[in-house]
Amino acid sequence: MATKKKNKNKNNNNNNTKNDKNINNNTKKNNNDKTNIKNNKDIKKNTEIELSIKIVDKDMFYFMLGHVYSKLSSKITLLFSVVCLILFPISFLWKDTFMTLVLLFGALTYLVISPLMLYLQSKKQVATNPVFKEPILYKINDEGFYVSQAGEWIEFLWENLYKVVQRKYNILFYISKDQAFIIPVRLIEDGKNIVKIKQMVSNKMDTSRYKFTQEKNEGKI
Repeated sequence: MATKKKNKNKNNNNNNTKNDKNINNNTKKNNNDKTNIKNNKDIKKNTEIELSIKIVDKDMFYFMLGHVYSKLSSKITLLFSVVCLILFPISFLWKDTFMTLVLLFGALTYLVISPLMLYLQSKKQVATNPVFKEPILYKINDEGFYVSQAGEWIEFLWENLYKVVQRKYNILFYISKDQAFIIPVRLIEDGKNIVKIKQMVSNKMDTSRYKFTQEKNEGKI
């Protein structure tokens, strides 16, 4: 009887030891899960960029100017205007008043008149469009591009973006051929964020759908 009681106590001790080990293992697992969740949140927080953007006249002007002049037809017309400007002073030697006026008009059309019209148009758009009255919030992470105004967030997954273009004064997130969200470079205080944006875009989008330039104010990660 004593032997049986001893064995029974031994079995109980073994069971208690196993239970303690299981509890310890579960505790470690829970701690590891919490650590992993925290690490994932930290990683997401580090890779996520939030910006508050207030669009002004010159931001819209730079966008419209770059958008219009980046087209092939505009480049050809711009080249024509430059040629007219070069020939304009030479035309006085030809003593042909009509040709001189034609060259002057050709030079002014795309070098002066067209940019001026774009500036007036951009100024009017910023002044009359209620979207630009308040700052626009942008959030960029591995999942996509988010836009918020008046407390409502709109999500654009990377595969749904038309293209992303970086120019000297702005970074443009196009949602269609002619529509884009403007992020002025002057409002990105940390140059490293420009590099982060470019890295996220290059990782998530095909090379044919983005175009970047290297600017002096960009930081290094």
